[in-house]
Amino acid sequence: MALPTSSQLADQLFQVAQARALQHGLVFDGTTVTELKQMTDDAAQKILAAAQAKKSFQDQYARGATRVASEAMMTLVDEMTSARYRLPGYPVQQNELDLQTLKSARDVFCPIWPIC
Repeated sequence: MALPTSSQLADQLFQVAQARALQHGLVFDGTTVTELKQMTDDAAQKILAAAQAKKSFQDQYARGATRVASEAMMTLVDEMTSARYRLPGYPVQQNELDLQTLKSARDVFCPIWPIC
């Protein structure tokens, strides 16, 4: 089976993050979308580069690493939702996750392979 393209994999990872935010009744603001898409682009490139080094197991590696990356994205979004309650003056009633929440989540979890 052929490996996904970098953009296919990045889109899949972003969709995981977006779905997780929606489970919390939240969405990402525009700037956060841009940052998350950059993170998922970077993660996809890391996964595919590592998969290509696995001569006999590229597909299995890519599928497993994608599951790991998906869990990492969900964990990051969960932390972003929690950060809303810790950040002084954050408008909790707002249904958007912004760069403040992303930065807070990154401070907690990064580095976490392959997303940051």
